[in-house]
Amino acid sequence: MKKKNSASPLLSLQQEKVEALWEFVAISETLYQCLLTRDFVEIGRQLEKRENLVHSIDDIDRRILQASSRTSQAGPGGTPEADEDPVVHNLKALLREAADLNAQCLAQAALLPEEFKKELATMREGWTAARWFLQQAGSAPRFMDIQP
Repeated sequence: MKKKNSASPLLSLQQEKVEALWEFVAISETLYQCLLTRDFVEIGRQLEKRENLVHSIDDIDRRILQASSRTSQAGPGGTPEADEDPVVHNLKALLREAADLNAQCLAQAALLPEEFKKELATMREGWTAARWFLQQAGSAPRFMDIQP
């Protein structure tokens, strides 16, 4: 009975982490879509949400560590069957999915500098052509009568 009460806060924290990781995965999927569509305003919003969530997850991890140290002091709690716990299994699966999505986001974000270079080169070519036309059209011919 005593063992179950000491594990209950740990289980609650693990479930809280599962929920936070579900949210992290959802935000990461949205971020990836924003990277694909180059919606830079929304990319900033999603990155901010993810950063705040990472801080929350870090806090949950600290509390899990504290709760698990109290559980291990109260008695044997870190047994191999803990790894077979569905909550722990969900945590591992979500962490893998979050890592995969994060890698996809990083790969997509790595393409942005190349695209910016191409876009800047295109803009530079456009400005070069525009400047040439402005120079050509900028001065009126010398001997043209412009009065009616």
